[in-house]
Amino acid sequence: MWKRHRAASKGQNRSMKSSQRTLSITRHDDQRRQLSSRSFRILFCGLVSGLSALSLSHFSRMRMSLGVAVKSHPPSGSGGSLDALPTIHLIGERHSGTNWLHDHLKECFGSQTRVLDKVSRFKHWFQDENIHPAKEASSHNMHVVAQFRNPYIWVEQLRKAPYYMPLHRDLDWKTFVTRPYAMPRYGKDLDVVSPRHIRSPIDMACTDESFTYQELIPCHKERYLEEQEYPFYELRHDKSGFPYASVVALRADKIKNFLEVERYKYVKSFHSVRSEDLMETGTESLIRELEKQTGMNATCEPIQMTEQLNTVDGGQLAPEFVSWMSKHVDWDAEALIGYKESDMLTANASVTANEQSHGAVSTSDSIPKKQNTIHLLGERHSGTNWMFDHLKDCFGNQTEVKDRVSRFKHWFQVENEAKLEPHGSDMHIVAQFRNPYSWVEALRQVPHHMPEHTGLDWHTFVTKQYTMPRFGRDLEVGTEGPCEFQDGYTWDEVIPCHRVMSEAFDPIYELNHDKSGSPYSSVIDLRADKIKNFLEVKDYDRVKSFRAVRYEKMVEGGTESLIRELEEATGLKAHCDPFPSAELKKRALDKDYVEWIKEHMDWDTERIVGYSPDDIPLPQTSVFDVFQLARSAVGV
Repeated sequence: MWKRHRAASKGQNRSMKSSQRTLSITRHDDQRRQLSSRSFRILFCGLVSGLSALSLSHFSRMRMSLGVAVKSHPPSGSGGSLDALPTIHLIGERHSGTNWLHDHLKECFGSQTRVLDKVSRFKHWFQDENIHPAKEASSHNMHVVAQFRNPYIWVEQLRKAPYYMPLHRDLDWKTFVTRPYAMPRYGKDLDVVSPRHIRSPIDMACTDESFTYQELIPCHKERYLEEQEYPFYELRHDKSGFPYASVVALRADKIKNFLEVERYKYVKSFHSVRSEDLMETGTESLIRELEKQTGMNATCEPIQMTEQLNTVDGGQLAPEFVSWMSKHVDWDAEALIGYKESDMLTANASVTANEQSHGAVSTSDSIPKKQNTIHLLGERHSGTNWMFDHLKDCFGNQTEVKDRVSRFKHWFQVENEAKLEPHGSDMHIVAQFRNPYSWVEALRQVPHHMPEHTGLDWHTFVTKQYTMPRFGRDLEVGTEGPCEFQDGYTWDEVIPCHRVMSEAFDPIYELNHDKSGSPYSSVIDLRADKIKNFLEVKDYDRVKSFRAVRYEKMVEGGTESLIRELEEATGLKAHCDPFPSAELKKRALDKDYVEWIKEHMDWDTERIVGYSPDDIPLPQTSVFDVFQLARSAVGV
C-alpha cells in the first residue's frame, strides 16, 4: 500500500513539474510575443510619425516657397494630417446663388482640398456645432462662406420655385408670405405614436441630417402624395416644435444661425457674402481672401463683373408685396448681412434696366387691386370639384379661379382681410349646394375628414354628435397659441386644433360657429349653419357679385346661365363651352331614412337655397313602381 502511495506521489510530482515547465515555456513565449508586438508598434508609430512630419514639413515648405504666410493649426491627432489641411465650406438658403458659387469654389480650390456644400448639415439647413458631420465633411481647419440674397428678391424667387415646400406651391404673394412655414405630419410620422397618445416622441431622431422630431416635418423621409420632391419643413430652431409663422420669420432665424457658425471651434475664417455683390463686382475679393486664409493658390480666374442679380423671373415686384415686406421683414437681422429696407429700390430699378435692355418683362404675376377673381364655395359631396374645373376652364386663362374665400371651400368663412385671397381683388362668389337627402347619404358613405363617423348605419350617422376627442398636440399644448395648419381657426372652432394629415387619417371637425367651443349635435345642424355662413359671404366688402346655385340644376339644366352671369359681372369672356343639360344619377334611399330627414332637417334654412321637404330624389322607376308610390301616397 505504502509503495503504491509513493509511486502515485512521484507521478504527481513529475506531472506538476511538467506542468510548471509547460507554464514557464508558455510565459516566455507570451513575453517574446509581447516584446515583438511592442517593438513592431514602436517601429510602425515611428514610421507613421516620420511620414506625417515629412508630409507637413513638405506642405509648409511648399506654401512658404509661394510666399504665403503659414497659419499654424495643431493636428487633431485622431484624424491624421488631413485635419490640418484647410477645407472650404459653403452655406446659404435656396435661391441664394449657392450652386453657382459652389461650382466656382471647386474650380478654384477643388484640386487642393475639399470644397463642401455643408458645415454640420446640408448648406440650406440650420447648422449645429454639436452635430458631428459625416467623415468626408469633418475638418478641424474650416473656412466658411455664407451666402445671402436681397430679401425682396429671395422671397419672390422662393414663391415661384418653393423647393421642398409642397404646401407653398402656386400661391399668390400674400398667401405665400403669410402661410405658416410647415405642413401637417403624415405617413410614418403618424405611425410612430398613436393619435390617442398624450405625448409626441420629441427626442426621436429623424431620417435626415441629424434633426429630431421637434425640429423637422416630416421627421421620417418619404414622399408626400405624388410629389417627386421630398418635403423638408424646418421647425423653429429653439426646438419648441412650433412652426415658423412664415418664410420671412424663417429667414431671420436662418441668418442668425449662419452667422453663429463663425464662432464654431474649428472655423478658422468666416466670409459673409451677398450674391448681388459677387455678381456685380466679381469674385476676386473673395478668392484672394480665401487664398490668404487657407494658404492655397486658386487654380482659376476669378469671375469678373457680369450683371445685376436683383432681377425677378417674370416681372417687376408688385408694389403691395414691396410694401408688405418693408413692414414685416426683420430689418435688424438683415442689417447684420448688409441689407436695409431701401434695397427694394435697387431690386425694382434693376428690373427696369433689364426691361430696357432685353425688352418688356411680363408682369402677369402681380395682381392689380381691381382684378376680378372668381371663388367657389361648397360643402363636401356638393359637386364642387366638377364645378371648379369647369370655371377654371372657362375663366382661368384671364383671372384667378379659387376654391376658397378666406378658408378652403368646405369650411366656415370669415371676413378677415388678411385671409381673403388674392389680396385686393374684386371677388365674385359661386356657392354650390346639394339636395339634403342626397348630401347626407353621400357624406355617410364617404365621410371625408370625419373618422368618428366611418362605417355607421344611417340612423347612427345622423344622430351621432359631430365631434371627436382631442388627441396629439391638442393634449400637449392645450388652448394656448394659434392652431397649426387649420386655416386660421382657433381652439374653440375646430378639433383638432393642431392638425395631422395622412391619406387615412385627416380629421377636421368644425365646432359651433358661435365660438362657444361646443360641438354640433349632428351633421344636420352643421349643414344649417354652413348654409347661413356661405350666404353671409355676399355681404363682404370686396364681394361684387354672389350666386347661390344648386348642383342638381347645374347638371340637369346646364351651366350656360351661370357662365353668362359671370361674364356680365366680371367683364370677362368665357373661353369654354358651357355644359349642356344631362341626366342626374340618383341613388335609392331607405324609406325610414327619408322620413327621418323630412322630420328633422331645418327646412326654413333649406328653403333659402331652394330645397323643400318634397324634393326627395327618386331613382329611375318602372311604371309598376310609380303605381305603388301613388297608392302609398293616398294611403291605399
